[in-house]
Amino acid sequence: MIKAVTYIGEKDGNSLLILGSIHGDEKCWTRAIVKIISDLDSWRIKIQTGQITLIPICNPKAYEADKRYYEVNLNRIFKKHANPEKYEEKLANVLTAYVENNDYLLDLHSMAANGVPCIFEDYMDKKTQEWVKKIWPKHIIRWRPQMYKETESSDSLWYAHNSGKTWVVIECGTHNEYQAEIVAYKAIKNTLSHLGFIESKCEDRSDGKFDIIECKKIIFKQKAWKYVKKFEHLDFFKKWEKIAEYIDGEEINMEKDGYILLPNEHSKQWEERFYIWEKSE
Repeated sequence: MIKAVTYIGEKDGNSLLILGSIHGDEKCWTRAIVKIISDLDSWRIKIQTGQITLIPICNPKAYEADKRYYEVNLNRIFKKHANPEKYEEKLANVLTAYVENNDYLLDLHSMAANGVPCIFEDYMDKKTQEWVKKIWPKHIIRWRPQMYKETESSDSLWYAHNSGKTWVVIECGTHNEYQAEIVAYKAIKNTLSHLGFIESKCEDRSDGKFDIIECKKIIFKQKAWKYVKKFEHLDFFKKWEKIAEYIDGEEINMEKDGYILLPNEHSKQWEERFYIWEKSE
């Protein structure tokens, strides 16, 4: 069902899990992982310490169908299921075991909207902060896990955190964009270097500056609507600016200055349509 590849170094050390295509239409990271596997198999990259496990395709049926999920969103039901019935519930039971058996998790994603790559840094411990600053994207998103507190949603980062693991999630860029594949590949290599699995140095960023953006609100699709224009990920908005309009004429406006994150024109009923964020001073 799921193909995993593990490489073990000559010296004992930490373990890292790298996940690709939790959502089947997000394929840039799968290609990046396959390239890393090729580098490892040909000894262009050599694991010196610890072990890494790579899963290029976490959701095979959705990947084959080129859609976000097969039956249910795998990254909203990422937890143990006592009596799994749906396809993604069965996958979740396999993947959660991999998370539990590794020290670190790198989960790579891409997005439907155009926009710049970003890193999710939800739980701001020292190890995570040092890690994200070695990965390529300059935009750091601080998620608020309590936003999902009143829902049954559970994703890879939630499960990793509650399992006592250190993790990073990256939005590498737009689906099927070659630049997103490059971002994913650099993120993997820099992670391997920073965490001590390989001896090569991290590829330095040009300016060393980061934009910190904090999550404020999720907007779910409660009924049919349309955006006022085609938005890009991390577009900036002024207070009271109109973003969208429901089919019955009700408007959605920004309550204060902020950013729109991951706008999705094709979300289904009660799925996330976009998120609102504010820049941290």
